[in-house]
This record gives sequence, C-alpha cells and structure tokens, in this order.
Amino acid sequence: KAQPHVAQVRSTTARARAATLNVGMACNIVNDGPATPPEPQAPPNPQAASSAMARGKSRIVNSDGTSTSIEDLEIPEAMKALLRELDVDASGTITEENLADSLKVFKHLKAGLDQDGSGQLTHQEMEDGVDLLTRILKEKRENSTDMEYKHLPQCIQDVMVDWDADGSGKVSASELAAAAKAYKKIQQEGRLMRKIILGLAVVILILMIGIFILSFLAAEAAKEMRGASDGVMKTPSGVEVKMSSGDFEIAPDGSLIIRGTAQTNATCPAGQTCRRLGGASGSGALKVAQSETPRQLSSTLPDSAFKELKSLTLKDTKGHAVKVDISGFQRVRLKSSKCGSIVHLEGPEGRRLTLDDYQMTANQKMEDFLDESGMAGLFEGEALSGFGRRLSSTDGMLEGFFNLLDDVEWACESVALPSPDAIPQFYHAKIRVRHLHENPSRAYSYLFADENGDALLLAGVEKGSDGRLYKTWTEELVKAGALTAYQSQYMMTPFRKEVRVKRGPMQVRMDAVNKIGYRCLIEGVAKSTMSSVASDAPPKMEFRGIINEQGMVLRHWQLHTVDVDDENADPTLRHMAEAGMLPDVIDYFDVDTDPREVFEPGQPYKIVMRSSVEGAKVYTEKVYTEIIPLPAALEMPGVLGMFNVTALDTAFGVAK
Repeated sequence: KAQPHVAQVRSTTARARAATLNVGMACNIVNDGPATPPEPQAPPNPQAASSAMARGKSRIVNSDGTSTSIEDLEIPEAMKALLRELDVDASGTITEENLADSLKVFKHLKAGLDQDGSGQLTHQEMEDGVDLLTRILKEKRENSTDMEYKHLPQCIQDVMVDWDADGSGKVSASELAAAAKAYKKIQQEGRLMRKIILGLAVVILILMIGIFILSFLAAEAAKEMRGASDGVMKTPSGVEVKMSSGDFEIAPDGSLIIRGTAQTNATCPAGQTCRRLGGASGSGALKVAQSETPRQLSSTLPDSAFKELKSLTLKDTKGHAVKVDISGFQRVRLKSSKCGSIVHLEGPEGRRLTLDDYQMTANQKMEDFLDESGMAGLFEGEALSGFGRRLSSTDGMLEGFFNLLDDVEWACESVALPSPDAIPQFYHAKIRVRHLHENPSRAYSYLFADENGDALLLAGVEKGSDGRLYKTWTEELVKAGALTAYQSQYMMTPFRKEVRVKRGPMQVRMDAVNKIGYRCLIEGVAKSTMSSVASDAPPKMEFRGIINEQGMVLRHWQLHTVDVDDENADPTLRHMAEAGMLPDVIDYFDVDTDPREVFEPGQPYKIVMRSSVEGAKVYTEKVYTEIIPLPAALEMPGVLGMFNVTALDTAFGVAK
C-alpha cells in the first residue's frame, strides 16, 4: 500500500521541480538576467505537499497544457507572492499571455519611472512613481478640487506657481477659476481700450476736417476778388476788377504809349525813385518789332519748332536768295527716310517743300515759282523720291526763321528699310487678282441678260474705270524659301482650285478638289503662263519713289524683265516684248509705313505687270489683302498642307 503513495509523491515532486525551473526562467527573463537552475531541495513531505495543494488557488499553466500550483513550487514566499500578483484578472491561472503582458507593463514602468534617464530604475524612483500615479488616480476617483503640478514640466510649473496663491504645490479649482476670471477681465478691458482709441481717432479726424473747412472758408472770406466761371475776376459785390500797367497806357487813338506822355504825367510815390521808358521822338508811342531766330532747317527739329516756322530762305551759288512763306507743316512717319520721318512744309498756292534730314525736295509748283524768281536749276536730278526734285546742295543754302525756338533737336537714329530682295520673305498671303481680258467678246453670258436685254458679264469679269474688261479671281501665295506656291480659285469653277508649286526652273501643276490633288504634272517654267515668267522677277529693282495709297506709305520699285536693246537677250522674248505680247515692266509696291498696323514694313502690297507698248492688252494687277508671316521655309508636303491638299489621286506625270 505504501508503494503507490511513494510513486505519487515522486511524480508530484518531479512536476514541481519542472514547474519551479519554468518559473525561475520566467523570473530571470523579467529581471533581464540569465536563467539559473534552482538549488536542490529536500524531497517534500507527502503530507506537507497535500496540505499545500489544499491551500493554493493560483496555478501556472505549462506550455504542454498541464498546470502547477504556485504553492507547490520550491521558491521563496516573496516569489510566490509575486507570481500570485501576476494573476491580475483573478482567474486562478497564470498563462504565458499573463507573463508577457506583465513584462510589457513592467518595461513601460521602468522606462517611465526612470527620472534621471540612467537606464536603471532604483527602488526610490519606483516608489515615487507608483505613489504619484496612485495619488493622481485617487484624486480623479474622489473628484478632488486640487491638482498637483510639481510633477509637470518646469515651464508649466512656472505658470502654475503664479496661480498657486497659498504656495501649497497644488492649484485648486477656485484658484483656476480666479485666474480665468482675471484673464477674461483683461480681455474685456483690452476691447474697451480699442474702442476708446478708435473713438478718439474718429474725433481727431472730424476735428481736422472741421479745421480745414474753417480755414478754407476764412481764406475765401478774406479774398477781395475771385474768378468767375467765365474767367473774369470780380469783387465780392460782383463788380469786375480792372487792372492797369504802371508803365503803359492806351492812348485815345488805341495805341500803346508810355504812361504820363499823353495829356497827364504819371506821378511817382513820395520817397521812391522811378524810371520810365521814353520814346525817341518824344511822342511816347511804344515801338515794337517782330523777333525772328534764324536756324538751318532739318527734319530732326521737333514739331514745336516747326509750329513757330514762318518763312525760310533759299539761296543759290550765285548769291541769289528768295524768301518762302510757310503756312503749315505735316510730319509723316517714313521708315525709308533718313531719320524715321519727313516733314512737308506747305506754302501758298499749293507750293510744297519736303525735308528729309537736311535734304530738301520741291514739288512742281515750287519749282515753277523758283524759276519765275530767277533761280532756275536750284533743284536738279530726277524726282525719284516721290516728293519732287532734290535741292542740289544744302551747305548754307537752307535757313528758316522762327518766332521762338528752343535749342532742341532729335537724334537721327532711323535705319531705312532694305530693298525687297534683301528682306527675308517667308509668308502666306491672300491676293486679289485683276487680269485684262484678252477676248472681251467672250466675257458675256449667252443665257442671261439685264432688264434692257444686254448680256450680263460672266462671273469673275468686271468692268474697270477705264472701260476695259478684267478677269478677277482670288489667289493664295506661299513663299517658303526655295518654294513658291500659288493656289488660284475662279468664280466659274468654285469647287476646283488650281495649284502651282515652283522650285527653280521647274513647277508642279495640279487641280485640287476636296483635299485631293488631280492631274498632277511636272513641267518647266517656260511651258507655264507668261505671267509666271514675269512674276519671277530678277533680283535687281530700281527705286522709283514714295506714294500714298489707302492711307499707307508705299515704296515704289520698278523692274524691266526684258531689255529690248540687249542683243544677248532671248530673241523670242525680246520680239514678244516689242509686240506687246508679254509684260516687260513690273511695278512692285511694298509697305513702308501702315498707320493701321495691318501690314508690317517691308511686306508686299501690290504688283502690277504690264507692257510698255502703247495699246498692248497685257496687264495684271495683284493686290495683297492679308499676309501671315511664316517662321521658316517649308518643303512640298508643308506647302500642300497649307492649301489643304492631303492626298494625290495618281503619281506625278511629266510634261512632254
């Protein structure tokens, strides 16, 4: 009977030792120290073990699911008490989760209660921290009216100490309420002070306005005279103020005389020395003469100077001189001028002189006047400037007389436009074309007539002011480097456009319908129209002058495409030019200045291709209505894209 009991005690002892080892390792983990095996103990008394089993309520759950009573562990009573306290939920069992939670809480306490940050938690630091936590929780639980602040950061303590009226280290609810009341009172006083300051500012402003009004009224009341709405000075009673000169007076005959030289003499106040102007003849009449300032004329003089210009003197090399009266002037902005503008000086009977810097030109009426004055030949050379013939020399020969003249002169800084050949011309233009009808009999409709029974003109045909008939159509021109492209649209075929793209001596022709090019043909320029030959102007043009058209200032250039006197010229073209069958003269007009700013300086405006043979029926006029500059040169696909041609029906053919 004793053997089973002994076996039971031994089994219980083995389990107790295993549990003790597990708890000891757990305690070592809690203390962050290495695990040490328990010291060997004497075998427990079976009766004592049975009594401990009866007393123990908390048990340790092992990893294999078995449990061991804390009372059966052979460890100090303080350790057992610690293990029993780990059962915070009072469930009677201590699991690994209880141990992990307790370890986590202990680490937080260790980090939070380490006041000096040494990493080691002393017994005193732990007691102080637990005591503080206990007091805080107790105050919250009991709804205490006092709050400790000594444990708070120093910056907060510095504020709280001002509210701690009794210096107890605690701030009561009454002390906080008193502080809040004082703060609220300060805010109310601040708002009241701002209102007082604002009111004082308003009062000061009203006082300043009142002082200004009183000062103005006092000044008005002190005036002995004031100006009326008509500009006449009057006294407060409404009487006009009369003023007179102390040195001059009006004689009965209306002349201005020295005061005192008429029937009465002017008196001098006592005690003062007076001086009077005396007339040379003793009559007292004041003699005046007009003052004129001579100066050499130039268009760089400002407009204020030309307003005072009354006359000018022209001299020749023989010592002759003539005075020309000037009634007005007009300044015209002109980029082709030497200094950015020219000045027209208007004389009587339509005579005009034009200044460009120091260079002067005269119109025909002025030349005729000078010829009649015995100064023929003063103006010489061809009238290429557009404003008449040029003065032969201006060295000391041109002098104007001004009433008043300030010593002011503009700087001559203008840079004239270059010739059309030197201007880069990359643009997309829209053009209106008029072409003299070669066969007027075919310009009339066979089907439609007016109310008088006369045949109507065909679409696209108009009668000019000279009574001749002209074909008209619209044209788009793209100049893009080596390529020059035309797209013509005629009123008789509104849905078909003719496209020509030229590069050097070759050109491509096609008909464009609905974005597709048909009947594409490559040919030499010689096989195209003669107007195309003429439009390919040689690079040298002759400047013919300046004209005004539609409010714009245009430069006129002229080009002779065929020289009939040149034996080396193409005989066919020369004979055709002599017969008036092709245009041998091209008049090119480009923009110098456009006040409307529609065209830029240097852009083309009009091209006239004509025959110099009298009675010839060769005449084409192209007027540019819109020009859009292009950033750079284009190739064939880009040019066709601008004409909205995106595809070709067949490959190009070659003209034979």
